[in-house]
Amino acid sequence: LAANLEGGTSASDADVEAAYRMENHPFAGRTLEEIREPLRGWLEVTRLEESVARWLTVLRQRSVVHIVRELEEP
Repeated sequence: LAANLEGGTSASDADVEAAYRMENHPFAGRTLEEIREPLRGWLEVTRLEESVARWLTVLRQRSVVHIVRELEEP
């Protein structure tokens, strides 16, 4: 997993500033300086989740998957 996702989730200062301007984040109404690091973390987690989802889609397309039993939510 690490080899397939390495390096693709980090957020540069420019990425953080662009995301702030788009206002497509959970920190609306706060200044950039106030949320710079939390926004960077949010971007990185979001990118990681998207990368894992893409990677799983590719793996599922390459392999036959048989679901024997659905997992039960706690």
